[in-house]
Amino acid sequence: MNKMRDFPSINASSMADIAFLLLIFFLVTTTLDMDKGISVKLPDWNITPTTTPIHQRNILEILVNGQNELLVEGQLTALEDLQIKAIQFIDNNGKRSCSYCKGNGSSNSSDHPAKAIISLSSHPQTDYNTYIQVYDQLLMAYHTLKNDISNQQYQLEYKALRPEQKKIIEKMYPIMISENLPNDI
Repeated sequence: MNKMRDFPSINASSMADIAFLLLIFFLVTTTLDMDKGISVKLPDWNITPTTTPIHQRNILEILVNGQNELLVEGQLTALEDLQIKAIQFIDNNGKRSCSYCKGNGSSNSSDHPAKAIISLSSHPQTDYNTYIQVYDQLLMAYHTLKNDISNQQYQLEYKALRPEQKKIIEKMYPIMISENLPNDI
């Protein structure tokens, strides 16, 4: 009397539909982190390059070597000091032609903020994090100068200004950072 019992089977035909719906749900609701780069406005391609000579005093040379050491005008500099050096260079008022500059008019620094160019060179073996920190310090120098002048002229922080006011400040302190490879590579 071996009687086989029949167990009821589970209908799994809708399992594939449920799995497919779950897959679609997770694909639609999941967000992926996108890599973010440095927000830099590139020059217009239609502009013809000028061959106007640039005086060496209007160029601040910054080199980040393969050992992540920072050289400003050939002198070893700490990253924490870069922002101050950049501000002193940009806001120098070398020819005393800038009515809003606060610099001491050194003959070794820029004539005017609109002529101040920061030349940033980095060795291919420079750590990306170091490069970003250097670039961030340079942008913070410009941000500090723009904040100071906007507080002086409009009694507002730069980010709180209206677009037409921001354009005026941007003409006073244009960001001019030239990036290139060092000469000894």
